[in-house]
Amino acid sequence: MVMDNYASIYRLIMIPLMAGASFLPPDINAWSPGTEQQTEVGAVGIAAVETTAAETATAETAAVEASDTVKVTGTPLLDHLDGARAMAVRGGAMVTIAEAGEVSMYRLLVDTPEPEAVEQNPGREWNRPESVATVMDTYTVVATAESGQVHLLDEELEQVRSLSVPSWVTGSDLFQPVDATANDIGEIFVLDRHAQRIYHFNANGSYLVHVDLSALQGPSAISYAAESLFVADREQGRVFVLTVSGHELASIGTFPNLYRVRVYDELIWILSGSVVHLFDMYGEHTGNWQMEAADEPLQDIAVIDGQVFLLTSSSLYYLGSLP
Repeated sequence: MVMDNYASIYRLIMIPLMAGASFLPPDINAWSPGTEQQTEVGAVGIAAVETTAAETATAETAAVEASDTVKVTGTPLLDHLDGARAMAVRGGAMVTIAEAGEVSMYRLLVDTPEPEAVEQNPGREWNRPESVATVMDTYTVVATAESGQVHLLDEELEQVRSLSVPSWVTGSDLFQPVDATANDIGEIFVLDRHAQRIYHFNANGSYLVHVDLSALQGPSAISYAAESLFVADREQGRVFVLTVSGHELASIGTFPNLYRVRVYDELIWILSGSVVHLFDMYGEHTGNWQMEAADEPLQDIAVIDGQVFLLTSSSLYYLGSLP
């Protein structure tokens, strides 16, 4: 299994991608691939966060559509969001939404005929959260760049602890966490936009080390999968695949208006304007999706037991099964 996984990642590195993607030579000795983890999705749900709509008002959709782009129609589950930015898969077939404008958290069951949002923690200040991630399918981590805070929440969305970088770490004085992700053992990786770093915390929330991303131009989003970090560089329009220690394995690009990258069901989902670009874990381009009549850029995507959900700044859509 170890050798199979190695061959998979090696092919990901060496085979040129379609649609303008390319790979850079890896540092093979810097990465020892282990057994690839197959995520059990089953009955799971989504967590979403919101910020002000002004931040995304100037975003543009992708300028060029690939010839293999499939137009898809989504069913809106929520259509009154105000500046939604991210969502994360969580157990229980539930969507958890952090609404910055109303300083509230909401929960939404997605496996019911008529989902209804229930207010949770009304009046709590979340300081315009930019990111949410699920930790071990139990906790939720919320990152807010404006206040420089990262909070770990329990299953009831009550704060457990805050994550912080020690003052003795050079360059940590202007902490601006814009995204977060976690591995299978609960370790958390937080992307700092200002310092251009990924801070690595253990499962107890203690700082371990950081990865320097100064070679990139505008790292803006991260996801963890297959023992690697997938980093979206918005300025370059490229997705970089790194080891957890920061060694570059591959890069995929270029995408206009690149916003986010996710890995679900052994597929790499790259959000660019109103288009979702799909690649398999071997680096082969498998197609593009585009929301019909989408007048907003996509913010995030989640795949739950083969069912696809898309998030824009104002709405959460259900797209149906994988093609």
